Amino acid sequence: MTIQNKNGLKKKNKIRCFEEEIQYNFWECENIDGQRQINQKEERLKGQKIQKQFLKAKNKLIKTKTYIQQIKMVSHLKKTRKLRGHVSHGHGRVGKHRKGGCRGGRGKAGGMHHHRILMEKWHPGYYGKLGMRTFHLKKNPLHCPVVNIDKLWSLVSDATRQKYAEDKKKVPVIDVTKAGFFKVLGKGRLPNQPVVVKAKYFSKTAERRIVAVGGACVLTA
Repeated sequence: MTIQNKNGLKKKNKIRCFEEEIQYNFWECENIDGQRQINQKEERLKGQKIQKQFLKAKNKLIKTKTYIQQIKMVSHLKKTRKLRGHVSHGHGRVGKHRKGGCRGGRGKAGGMHHHRILMEKWHPGYYGKLGMRTFHLKKNPLHCPVVNIDKLWSLVSDATRQKYAEDKKKVPVIDVTKAGFFKVLGKGRLPNQPVVVKAKYFSKTAERRIVAVGGACVLTA
């Protein structure tokens, strides 16, 4: 009778249960009247024989399990010992399993070519320019749109002009920077109505003529 060494504990429990069943079946039984009686000698010997076989198998199983637990794998039995002396060490021909050729390059190699799908999926926007500026670039420092004083009142509506013409106690404020102009020049004439003008630069003539009508010049950044 062969008993496998795998799952030794489960086999051991099954043998113990079957051993108790053998003792009951072959040593004691019930007759027709329901009384217990001892079997005949042949059946008793047969039961003893089977019981010895199972006890022997159980002891063998226990010994085998103990022997397997004591076994330890040693280095000279590993595969790496057999591969000593072979150049490729089980990794094929020349160029296999070494350097970067077996993985499509090292690092970020091929990010725009054969590894493009990986970069676009997990690192979108890695390549290309986004939000960069040229640090040495100087924008045009001479950019200065101009407006003459004869165009100042055209920057406000006629209703606003008429409103402040009737009420002399209040003065309108005209900010030329909001209209896109930086400097006010003195060409033309202003109506005889005070006004406050805001700008980055004023020419001397423009400043003189604005003040002459009772207005004021205010510099802004």
